[in-house]
Amino acid sequence: MNENTRTGIFAGLAVVIVAAAFITKPSDLDVRLDDMEGAALFEEFTDAAAAGRLEIVTYNEKLGKLRPFEVKRQSSGQWIIPPSEYPADNQQQLADVLTSMIGLKVVGVHSEAVSDHQECRVIEPDIDELSTATEGVGTLVRVWDDSNSELAGLIIGDEVPGQEGLRYTRLPGNNVIYVVRLDTTKLKTDFTDWIDTDLLDLASFDIRKVLLKDYAIIPGQQGLRLQQKSDIHLRWDADESNWVLDSMIEYKGDEQTPTELGLLEDEELNAQSLNDLKFALDDLKIDSVERKPEGLGADLAVEADLATNPDGIRSLQQLGFFPVARSEGENFELLSANGEMHISLQNGVQYVLRFGEIVGDISADADDIQRYMVVTARLDESMLVPPSLDPPPPAEDAPAEEPADEPPADGDKPADEGDTPADEGDKPASDKPAEADDNGCQDEPAEEPAEEPAEEPAEEPAEEPAENSTDDEPATEEGDDEPSDVDAAAEAEKARQAEFEMQLAEHGQKRNDAIQRVQVLNERFAEWYYLISEETYNKLRLGISDIVKAKEDSDGGLGNFRDLESSGLLPPPPGLPQP
Repeated sequence: MNENTRTGIFAGLAVVIVAAAFITKPSDLDVRLDDMEGAALFEEFTDAAAAGRLEIVTYNEKLGKLRPFEVKRQSSGQWIIPPSEYPADNQQQLADVLTSMIGLKVVGVHSEAVSDHQECRVIEPDIDELSTATEGVGTLVRVWDDSNSELAGLIIGDEVPGQEGLRYTRLPGNNVIYVVRLDTTKLKTDFTDWIDTDLLDLASFDIRKVLLKDYAIIPGQQGLRLQQKSDIHLRWDADESNWVLDSMIEYKGDEQTPTELGLLEDEELNAQSLNDLKFALDDLKIDSVERKPEGLGADLAVEADLATNPDGIRSLQQLGFFPVARSEGENFELLSANGEMHISLQNGVQYVLRFGEIVGDISADADDIQRYMVVTARLDESMLVPPSLDPPPPAEDAPAEEPADEPPADGDKPADEGDTPADEGDKPASDKPAEADDNGCQDEPAEEPAEEPAEEPAEEPAEEPAENSTDDEPATEEGDDEPSDVDAAAEAEKARQAEFEMQLAEHGQKRNDAIQRVQVLNERFAEWYYLISEETYNKLRLGISDIVKAKEDSDGGLGNFRDLESSGLLPPPPGLPQP
């Protein structure tokens, strides 16, 4: 082997070694990916309060449609749901989503191959890039601050097989698939998950009165016609824990003649239906909202501009609400296609619920049907009866003989009146010396002092003043300590006035609280039509046949009887007004 050959062999070996070293050297990307394990995906997003807008985009593969959901913060600090701008007042839901993105760390790196995106379901839900045949689309979550700078963005895919709580994820615009620990149950996009669904915000035990106004607005050739069916006034007796029927009026015939009905001997209120009504009000949930047109006030008074606007009237009527002129003035009020109900609470707040038309296919299941409803609040003065100050009780006159019944105190009367002290009643009057009389009366014969020994009169006068002094002192103290009848009556009246003023102040405070509560509620209700499920509607809208039932020991036939009575084929029970 010559020198040139040997040199060529060594050169070739050197090339092979260098090539092998280059091939086996870790790439810079591999080093960077290894460093990502345990690192935070969004280092700059550390405070949920920095968020100003949140978007969650999901994809329905069956329909091939994207469903974006967004909430954003207004300058006032209130979070709203576009496009309706209804308040996103479920603060816990907002906090759950934002905090799930803060401190999110990489558990591991799964792949950097684009071909794995579909399998891991981390394809970005981009309307420009998707088609109805696209599969493997993930859920996109993005967070911006108030200046529209992105704080976080993540495409969330399938759960890692056999690793509960671990998910495949990807940053938008980055091919690397990371594994993170993330609870996706918090990423909700239903409207009701982001709002306070307890619309009325009342407690069932506060309900005291319910008025069920069963009527309908029927279109006809002559225009709209109000068909009244019944007005039922019910009261909850908190002391007896039962329902009481205050009045029940049925409107009969084409003339709509109001006829007052009562419970028959074999009838009673259907406590189950009424209790279900009470609990349904407590748990009233809304499914969605729509904004009311301009010109419809918070109290559902219809302004003249709206009432004379054909487009505005048409929009109201399509939803089942009809402006009707008020009898007392030029203003209009809103009646509903399917009646209304009034609910009064013990604190003086009254809710008025009006029911409109349905949304969706009437032939569908009740679960798929929604109905429009509008709500307003007002003050019910009948629940806030002011205290009254009754006249003071008549004073009892003291008997005139009472002072004369008590024996006079010793020493109060002159000796010449013939009265003697009780302890000296047995002593002859002639034994008493003239000098012992405090009045100095000396009309008795002068011979008497001469007949008595000189020593005896000296002892008697000494004892008598002592006795008089003892008897007079308790009488004087008793007269000073015992209040007169006039003073006692004045004190009682003063206490009665103070009690009344306290009750009056409590009533005033309760009334002011109710007024403020009404204002707060109307601010909440003012701008919205609410959509409720048909199941909820059926629990709320009750008629006579729903609230009256046959007693448990009845022979039955009540329903048939009521039907005949309503049709006018039977007279009302004895004692009730004739139709």
